Amino acid sequence: MADNTEKKCEYCGASYIVSDGYCRHCWKRLPDAVSPKEELLSGVKKADWHFFIDKNASRYVDIYAENENKKFFLSWNWAAFFFGVNWMCYRKMYKNAVFFAVLYSVIAVCVMLLISNAYKNQLKPLYEEVIAYEQNYNGNNFTANNPDLIIEVNGQPIKAYEAREKISFITNKITFWTIFVMLVLQIPIGLSADCIYRSHILKKIKYSDGGTSYIAFFAGCLCNSIFNRIIVSPIAVALIKLVMK
Repeated sequence: MADNTEKKCEYCGASYIVSDGYCRHCWKRLPDAVSPKEELLSGVKKADWHFFIDKNASRYVDIYAENENKKFFLSWNWAAFFFGVNWMCYRKMYKNAVFFAVLYSVIAVCVMLLISNAYKNQLKPLYEEVIAYEQNYNGNNFTANNPDLIIEVNGQPIKAYEAREKISFITNKITFWTIFVMLVLQIPIGLSADCIYRSHILKKIKYSDGGTSYIAFFAGCLCNSIFNRIIVSPIAVALIKLVMK
């Protein structure tokens, strides 16, 4: 017969039922447990899920319990939506983080190329004329020194500083639309992150390689930044220049 005696958890001080075998507040195993029949989730003890997930474990366990019989499910995860690859590093999903970092970098470059190509007819003539004048002035800010300088773009006279302002405006539009598209593309990660994390847990839980890592989170931010600056950005700039020719 189950022992329904209530006691205080020696770890967190919350009340627990002896027959549970663990504290439902902090999920620590209890020394005076009487061989409890623990609840299973996908063939794994729920307590083990909590130990593995660590931070915010109850949220994940509840979602996985609701979708236990589904191979694939959608569930919104704000942290994954905003932090993407860095969230995966935080949850120690390193292989997934590398895969999505490369995938989204390729997508970002393609998006920038498509958007740049859409503005090519507006931007190319401005670039050609402004760059030509910059070279004549040895790269100095000729528009500041010559505010009334007139150049021709597509056979039409325009003040040089206005041409540079147009370049800046169009460039900002390209940047805005690229960021917007990339945010939209974060939605699939936000929707599928919990499902991806469940697969990771089921593969790793027997090795107890779980929990979270703030160090991995910040290391992921740093690596992602270096990767984008050293590899992705130069490739994107080179390809955009080809598009503009």
